[in-house]
Amino acid sequence: MMHCTVYELQGRMSSHEFSEWIAYSRIYPIGEDRADARMALLASVIANASGSKKKFKPEDFLPDYLEQFEKQVLQQTPEGRQTLRERLAEKVLAIFRQFSQAKKP
Repeated sequence: MMHCTVYELQGRMSSHEFSEWIAYSRIYPIGEDRADARMALLASVIANASGSKKKFKPEDFLPDYLEQFEKQVLQQTPEGRQTLRERLAEKVLAIFRQFSQAKKP
């Protein structure tokens, strides 16, 4: 968490730095996707320790709600080749660019 408002963050972070954070999060995921992965790993360890004959993998416990949602939305939009995350990142970067250009004299 940043512990600041969007306005404060825009004053402290350039659009270039924001772009770098987006690139970093694509390599090392931050947020709920990462939390889902950690919980799936924990769930698989607990399930395997319970004595079941089936050997569980973390993938067995990952929610698929995002994939289902992406499929529904991507089928309905003309820019179906891009994922929802890429489109969201582009919109957020465009907003940061607008603010950084507005601050220039």
